[in-house]
Amino acid sequence: MKKTLLFLTLTAASIATVAQTASNRWNIGAGIGFTDFVNPINKQFLMVDKWRGNANLNIQRYLGKSFDGRLNVGFGEAFYPVALNQAFANQTVPSNFDQAQKGRMAYENSSFFDGGLNLVYKFANGYIIKEDAFIQPYLFSGVGINSINKIGTQNGSNLGGAGSDQINPYIPVGFGLGFNLSDKFNAAAEYGYKVALGESYSYGSSAFRIGYNFGGGAAAAPAAGAASTEETAINASWCNNYNWKVGVGANFNSFEAVQRAQNFILEDYTTSLGINLTKYVSRFFDVRAGLGFGNVFYPIQKGATQPHDGDNWSGTKGNTSYGSAQMIDFNLQPVLKFANGSWMRENAIFAPYVYAGPGVNYITSIGNWNAAPIVGNANQKTYGTDDVNFHISSGLGFNFRTSDRFSVQIEGGRNWKLDNSYSYNQAAIRGVYALGNCAGTAPAKPKVSTEAPKVVDSDGDGIPDLTDECPYVPGKPEMFGCPDSDNDGIGDSRDKCPFEAGPASNNGCPEVAKVEEPVKAAEPTKTAEPTKTSTSKTKNVVGNYEIFFTGCNTLAPGQVETLQQIATMLKSNPNYTLEIGGNTAKGGSKSCALQRAQKVAQLLRMKGVNVSNAKVTSYGDSRPKYNSGQDNRADVQIYSFE
Repeated sequence: MKKTLLFLTLTAASIATVAQTASNRWNIGAGIGFTDFVNPINKQFLMVDKWRGNANLNIQRYLGKSFDGRLNVGFGEAFYPVALNQAFANQTVPSNFDQAQKGRMAYENSSFFDGGLNLVYKFANGYIIKEDAFIQPYLFSGVGINSINKIGTQNGSNLGGAGSDQINPYIPVGFGLGFNLSDKFNAAAEYGYKVALGESYSYGSSAFRIGYNFGGGAAAAPAAGAASTEETAINASWCNNYNWKVGVGANFNSFEAVQRAQNFILEDYTTSLGINLTKYVSRFFDVRAGLGFGNVFYPIQKGATQPHDGDNWSGTKGNTSYGSAQMIDFNLQPVLKFANGSWMRENAIFAPYVYAGPGVNYITSIGNWNAAPIVGNANQKTYGTDDVNFHISSGLGFNFRTSDRFSVQIEGGRNWKLDNSYSYNQAAIRGVYALGNCAGTAPAKPKVSTEAPKVVDSDGDGIPDLTDECPYVPGKPEMFGCPDSDNDGIGDSRDKCPFEAGPASNNGCPEVAKVEEPVKAAEPTKTAEPTKTSTSKTKNVVGNYEIFFTGCNTLAPGQVETLQQIATMLKSNPNYTLEIGGNTAKGGSKSCALQRAQKVAQLLRMKGVNVSNAKVTSYGDSRPKYNSGQDNRADVQIYSFE
């Protein structure tokens, strides 16, 4: 019987999209994946003959320039290792696996479901590789869970039954390459190793998929010399600290191996439910209470009179084994936040922290230390009594904010014993939601002035700037404060062809407007080469700008600032010369290319720039630069002569 796959996961687009911004934050991908379980006989990887394919799906969310989060799901089939010397009802990684019988292993075809949340670090973040690079490498990790069904069905009647299902947690670690195919489409190839946390085997997993960006169009690239403020804008309005936060997720517990005092034995990790409540104290400190409940593997020393019978027990180490038990643990921990305004911004998207504090756990069904010996074995006793233990916890964590109130936390630490119990490691991943009011310093709200607004009329035409569509050029009220450069009765702000007369029925453009490539005028017959003098001037480029469009003459977001930079430079240097060339993407309209150049000239004129001597022309699609929609642009070059 197939079990429903439930999972909690941490994530970030494993593939960075073309200039993904606040209005284009999601990616959905689909493709094929392959699973490769580790050969338990010789720990061999990458056995292609043991790979099985499955469908692979993911949903990815933009978190910042460097991080994305994603939900990754796979379903299909897998070859799963089966120990033939064990009943199929117990088919896990066998705790009593007989090393002498390694040869009695077989691979069984099983149904396979796999899901996880990944945090993705993108190298194409503008710091290491350009954000719009074609090839975009990335790393990922997080948590996940798989369901392996129908294990051992081939010979179940002869080998102990039809088998049982397994649900196993894991931690994925991997790398991948993303490929930008267009503004909306991308592809990815990746490989990861999934470290088993339960009683399953670790395995390799590869995937190939096609992705699609949605949630808005890709924004144009920033103008030359302009700094990107996208990441700042994401969390600019987030509250620094809320009074209360509640977190829910998974705890991973691993008791120290008592035979050799070894830590971090992944096969002995177990998963439990974790809940915590955090209270804001100051910008440096929070305090939180945490509660966990679930199964653990607890060391049991046969023949001992208490859970840990002193340190001088080398002769009885062989009598120690792990037994399944239930544990409830409670911790009270002060938390030191690095995002405190002095070391990092308080509302940072990525913020580390450290914690420490006292705790107690209650472990049930681990051993009846005073029970009567079993007949025939004086050192073996029955099991079933509880134990209460105290400890001091300490650890390091990372907080990833995905919105104003929601964040994801990953942390790991050590619980140090204070009594006769065992120390143990505890990691966690949880979702955290903020409650109550903002306790930290919230972003400053604009002050509401009680004074009457001052009327500003920059061009002195009697029309206030607030309602003047051309605030820096004198105009007429009937033209909404703009001039009429071509005298066709339509103001420049609403005339699509402000330098060519045309009727209102055609938006101010001539009825038949031919757009031709610029043609050089025929040169007159030369009789003698003029003598060059020392007064000839050198043409120097002092500025190159690009203005991007989403339609024939509709500016893309963020272009007004670039136009203002151009206007400021030209008004400060009236001797500069201006050339404006309209462009279009491959196969686009040449008429649109000319309209873009004219639109830039019109807007500069509205900002008080003298464009009477500017060269305004159309290049059509003859000058591709981006091979994408970003080629719908106008190139602005500014020259000086010396």
